[in-house]
Amino acid sequence: MTQRKEQDITRGKCHVEYTVTRHFLKLDSTDSEDPQFTGTDSGVIKLQALEDMMSPENDFLPVVYEENVMRPHPLVRWYGLRDFITIVPPSNQPVCNEGRIKMLLSSFCIALNNSECKIPLFIQANEPWQNFYLGICEGKGIRAEYEMAHLRHIPQGCKHLTGILHVFKSKIGSPIPLNSTIISARFSYSLHNWTSFVWQIEPPDFDSSYNDAQLLSQLPFGTTFDPVRNNILRKLTGTNWGAEPHVLRTTGLALSISAAEYAAPVWRNSSHAKHVDAAVNEAARIISGCLKPTPIDKVYPLIAVAPPAIRRDVAAEIERKKQALDDRHPMSQHQVQPSRLKSRKSFIQTTAQLATTPTERRIELWMQKTPNPIVELREEGSAGFHLPKLMLYVSWPELFETSVVDSESYTDLEPLQAKDWSVSVKYYENPSCLLSDALTEFLGVCSGTRTVQELIGDIIQRNQAQALDPSIPLSVLSESKVPTFSKILKQAASTIDYARSKEGPISEELLIRILYYLFPDAENEQKHPYPESFPTICGKEDTSESSTEATWLNGFKSAPSDSLVWRLATVMCHAAHSLGGAKAVAHLWYEFTQELRFRWERCIFIPG
Repeated sequence: MTQRKEQDITRGKCHVEYTVTRHFLKLDSTDSEDPQFTGTDSGVIKLQALEDMMSPENDFLPVVYEENVMRPHPLVRWYGLRDFITIVPPSNQPVCNEGRIKMLLSSFCIALNNSECKIPLFIQANEPWQNFYLGICEGKGIRAEYEMAHLRHIPQGCKHLTGILHVFKSKIGSPIPLNSTIISARFSYSLHNWTSFVWQIEPPDFDSSYNDAQLLSQLPFGTTFDPVRNNILRKLTGTNWGAEPHVLRTTGLALSISAAEYAAPVWRNSSHAKHVDAAVNEAARIISGCLKPTPIDKVYPLIAVAPPAIRRDVAAEIERKKQALDDRHPMSQHQVQPSRLKSRKSFIQTTAQLATTPTERRIELWMQKTPNPIVELREEGSAGFHLPKLMLYVSWPELFETSVVDSESYTDLEPLQAKDWSVSVKYYENPSCLLSDALTEFLGVCSGTRTVQELIGDIIQRNQAQALDPSIPLSVLSESKVPTFSKILKQAASTIDYARSKEGPISEELLIRILYYLFPDAENEQKHPYPESFPTICGKEDTSESSTEATWLNGFKSAPSDSLVWRLATVMCHAAHSLGGAKAVAHLWYEFTQELRFRWERCIFIPG
């Protein structure tokens, strides 16, 4: 368990407040009284910070999410520290000057020596989202300096273990040969953007010419193929690129949103701004992955970008502040001339000066327009950072460099051969998934009390009347070949009534395609034939009764994959969700039982 203590300090005449925070691990009473030092068998006292940094147990620490905040601190995950101090400047005044950074480090180094503090101290530099820290630790005649390098792109030589080891050994600079280096490696795979109000895939569409019933049995439950449009943002979302959420967000801000905000303070009140908003909304949907039915006010919180109207208003306030405070501005000291038209209001009269940072102002206006957001309104981090995700880790702990090869041409680090596997999951209450929604609706239909007769009684009665009416063949033999006028009117009325009621919840065309999927032998050329054999348990043809799998699955009511019962359950689930609810399920069940009855009475083989 980690704890933290905060305190604000003020530096110099600039009145810049720095937040000093101590992060430490809460120890039990049985632990050492002084966590700054640790003893060894030889009696030599060492710095606890250096011991934590070299301990292999701290290589890959688990990550926990608490109220959209990642725990533990990044410095804990990078250096394995159990006790350290961070000094963070205000978010609107980051420390980016190298000379200022060195001056601060020197000042705090003197403070550490004077106070005899052996706890590592870090200063946050550059932009807050970079998590860039520089630190120092002194004690027992040893000084440890913590340095970082924030690279825009990974160097070609550092993409593999061979290049990283070369950089590591060159930094040591030892004149004598070094022993074999011990390494630990981990690969991580993540699934992001599990939302609570929108499906990540579209339900299957049988009206499309390229779609059929077999798509229902393909993962992820009815996904369809949509050609990627010829633009950069959509290319990044395709399977060929598969860009990370922060890449999509940055690209969307640079390509689409920034272009739509060009000279926005001038035309922000124009009636044509809504046409620009439509293009920005489309870019936001691409970044978030949300479908078109998703309300647009729920899309922008997911991508951590304020709506376009708010961004334009804040941009105008920024220009107003420049006009009022910067003497170099072309409109500095401008005096507003009286206007004869009431509609002609000056930019200086209609726009207030920006009093806070642009980000804080956008969040303030955003919260006024969205009092109950689905997620926390913020503009920091990347799209998908605040959303639930699943992380799969594969690890190789404590390997000698001579026992593994990882270069551009060959690698021994195959994920399927990794020693340790682990999963980290962030839960979301009531997520919206197409499969779970479909199953929920189907279970609701199964628990209903209405009978098939109550749901589609008119269809059943009509079919039974046509099949059991004995007067139909007698009328054909005895009636006159010249129809009477009253009979013509009766036939016309019955034809109209039949045309009104012959269509059930499921159209005849779609129903035939589903029945051909369930009974493929009814077609001359079978499109979806059943497999010749079905596995029994866990994919094994021969399973002994005493096996563990047989014992566990003995009480399960299930069916082999792609069997008749399996296909029926799949199409029933789809009918309940997308084809009309309980009436569609009853209609499909009635037609299915009629087909079974027909085959049973005529001794026709039932496939699957």
